[in-house]
Amino acid sequence: MERLAQELIDAIIDHFHADRQDLLACSLVCRSWLPSSQRHLFHRITFYPTPSMPDSRGAGDVPYSKRLDRVLLNSPHLSNYIQVLKLYGGPASREQDRIVTDPTLPQVLRKLGRLERLEIRRLYWNILTEDLRWSLCWILQLPSIASVEIEKAGFGNMDDFEHFLSHAKGLTGLSLTDVNTAYRFRAPLVPGETKGTQCPDFRNRRRLSDLRLTLHNYSVFVDWLLGPGSPSNVSHIHTLHILTLDQTSGNAINRLLHAIGGSLEHFRLRVPNNRWPSFADQRPVVDINLEFNPNIKSLHLTNVRMLANTNIWGTPVDFSLSWLRRLLSSINTSNRLEQIKLEVKVPNYEFGLPDWSTWEDIDLILSETHFKFLRKLEVELWPRHGGPGLFSETCKSLVAALPLIRERGILVYVD
Repeated sequence: MERLAQELIDAIIDHFHADRQDLLACSLVCRSWLPSSQRHLFHRITFYPTPSMPDSRGAGDVPYSKRLDRVLLNSPHLSNYIQVLKLYGGPASREQDRIVTDPTLPQVLRKLGRLERLEIRRLYWNILTEDLRWSLCWILQLPSIASVEIEKAGFGNMDDFEHFLSHAKGLTGLSLTDVNTAYRFRAPLVPGETKGTQCPDFRNRRRLSDLRLTLHNYSVFVDWLLGPGSPSNVSHIHTLHILTLDQTSGNAINRLLHAIGGSLEHFRLRVPNNRWPSFADQRPVVDINLEFNPNIKSLHLTNVRMLANTNIWGTPVDFSLSWLRRLLSSINTSNRLEQIKLEVKVPNYEFGLPDWSTWEDIDLILSETHFKFLRKLEVELWPRHGGPGLFSETCKSLVAALPLIRERGILVYVD
């Protein structure tokens, strides 16, 4: 029987990259199938906390890091295949189940010298051992690390957070979700003490290209990101996601957008809600200004609400749409916007179909001549109440409410 070329074998196995059972079967076929199978099997490793409760832990339960350590002792070359690592720190309610209690974890981390992406979930810096902190900082210093994602993590203060991320010299992608820095930027200095941070050399800063944020305090983070202690240059960011926005965040986001400037191409933003409709005039949300970002190609806005808030006198407050109109009006007249996607929340159909007459201003703004590159407006409606018939009528009525956009040949897609 004629032997297949190794390139064909690799191509066959590549088709099973997402199916662990098929990859395990391929690894047992013959020796020539083993390397490609292992490369996919070990590409992404996830460390979950080992259950320590008597009713949830089996007799054979062994910490994930200890299992991997045993494998790497027998086959050290497998560490070169591990490019994505996810650390799931465990539930905050059960300290004994947290992954940080595993003493083998630090030494395993220091064997992973080819990592490209690090994902951390539920990791609390203050309870980590010194050895584990050092190992995590060592990973961030790897030249191969390009992307870091941190979700639901806690740091004692901004100093700890800054110290951790300052090791990431090669970072191009950063995602932060629910990262708590105790809302303090820096620990107070002892009299006579000076910080070790020197004037930044912008030539040595790595060009951050992808930034995704869901934070409670943007001001603290933006101060650090644009300050001398940051290892990243934001002026090359082409993708920016801001998935929370409240009364205190607008100024910080505008400073970040100004610093990014013309490199931004893809912008996703959650439209803010007026949490205190009774005091709409007293607690205004700062408008987001896209004047300094003329090269945005796609704009994705979520949480656009058709549900009108009311003030203390019961008068409807068209907060969401008025904010949206001001945002679209701030777009630079020399923009290169090609696509806009809006996620719109519509009310129930108890009182009939939604009234889209308030969208006349949106239609007028987007039909202006300086949106000459705009080719598509996509509107996603949710939730989908009332059955397919009413939903279909709602979609048709919205399309009918945007005649000026359609006259310009812009595709209006409502789903």
